[in-house]
Amino acid sequence: SADGTRLALFDNNSLGVLVHDFTDNTTALIPTRAGGGDVSLSPDGTRVVFPRLIIEGSEARSNLQIADLASGEITDLTSPDERQDDTQSAWNPDGVRLALARRYLDERYTRTRQLYLLDTVTGDLTPLLEDPRYFNGFFSWNPPGTSLVIQRFPELTEDGQVNNHGRPEVWTYNVDTGALVRVAENAYLPRWVP
Repeated sequence: SADGTRLALFDNNSLGVLVHDFTDNTTALIPTRAGGGDVSLSPDGTRVVFPRLIIEGSEARSNLQIADLASGEITDLTSPDERQDDTQSAWNPDGVRLALARRYLDERYTRTRQLYLLDTVTGDLTPLLEDPRYFNGFFSWNPPGTSLVIQRFPELTEDGQVNNHGRPEVWTYNVDTGALVRVAENAYLPRWVP
């Protein structure tokens, strides 16, 4: 968490998200079958967003859930009934907005993960980056919460063909102005300097 009091991680042995609280040396378990690095701890360390795996027939997808660490309550943050795959998320430092990666699986089908901004209070979802040529991977907010740094991969060429020569790229996106700037090519896992 931004205040340094809690750490969240996925534990394969426990099949869930472990949240360790350094102030009282306790660890809480949030059960989930979807794991990996897709756990997002709120800036104040009181809430955790994580994907829940949904399997329907031969299709696997996930929706995002949110756990309140004080009450232990787990609720759906994005709809489990919609045909969409919500995976990664990153809390804005304001503790209200959440950037998330989504792939639509219905008539709005998107081959790659696109970026959206979710208001966790109102539920309003705003598209940030929708470019079917790019897969949006790792992303995080700058300290003021005005820009995202994003690892993007150009899966398709300008004419929509598979990009056999694609390399990961690092971009920044300013949420207020919409400015999208490529910072580096053949680079990955960017971090902001505090």
